[in-house]
Amino acid sequence: MTKRIIPITALVLIAIVAIATIVMALVPKNFAPNIGDPARISISSMNGRVFDATEDKETYDKIMEAYHNSFTESSLNALFQGRIGYNTEAKYQEDSLTYLSSLSKYLRFDYNTDKTVTVQDNEVTYRSVVIELVDNEGMYEVKLYLLAYGDTSTNYYMSAIADLGQLVTVTSEIEAE
Repeated sequence: MTKRIIPITALVLIAIVAIATIVMALVPKNFAPNIGDPARISISSMNGRVFDATEDKETYDKIMEAYHNSFTESSLNALFQGRIGYNTEAKYQEDSLTYLSSLSKYLRFDYNTDKTVTVQDNEVTYRSVVIELVDNEGMYEVKLYLLAYGDTSTNYYMSAIADLGQLVTVTSEIEAE
């Protein structure tokens, strides 16, 4: 009887591992930073054209879908790339204003109310998030700069891993319209 239980138990364990691997490979997970949905979106290269969540819903939804898809990958791929436990906490950076002024193309999310994030035990309040749009191949580190209301002298950003290719494509299509 014991001779039959060991092979059956081994087969069951192998089946469980195989099923878990398949599920992790097929089920996508969104690793986007928790910044919420903005009230307005603007694309820098469009000379300040703004897409409002209520007035231009179709374009707004298209951009937000591409944004969320940028941070989505399979759990198995994220595990092998070491991104499962990737922390998207805000960080301090010297001279981020200088860097922001040099960006050629970026996406800006504006919020109606203050948002807060904790940075080294201090709460940072922001009203806008700026994301540089670079069409690199595959997943890479992206910085989301936090801007306070009426202030462009931010020194804080959130770092995340993303593939912005779809977002760059969508914004380019919107520009061409």
